[in-house]
Amino acid sequence: MSGPKEELMDKIDAQFTEGQKRAVLKSSFVEDPVKAVVAHVSGSLDGENSALFLDAARELVDYGAEREAVELIIDMEGLTYASSAGIGILMSVLTVARAAGLVVRLVNIGPKVESVIKLLGFESFFLMGRTE
Repeated sequence: MSGPKEELMDKIDAQFTEGQKRAVLKSSFVEDPVKAVVAHVSGSLDGENSALFLDAARELVDYGAEREAVELIIDMEGLTYASSAGIGILMSVLTVARAAGLVVRLVNIGPKVESVIKLLGFESFFLMGRTE
């Protein structure tokens, strides 16, 4: 049986993946060690789907802020490719999350994606790590 939390998470997930075969976002809410919303991203993040990702991230941030989350964790373990537009949209997500009082943490970043983040000079804006 699915409750309101699961229904919202399914809505956020579907919004990002609708019509997209190249990227998947799965969301969750955790409370240990701190309250956080988690976006598990896989596939590719590029100019073609970055606006959808931003819309889904906004809903996830709103959901987290309503539940007094302190972090938005973007788990990039399954992200195989990110263009400069895809990484650029992470800056927009950062702005949205900060406005809601959330810290953004990028985890499980693959070397290719990490190199694009560093090439663009964005590594100083995020808390980053390869593993949670």
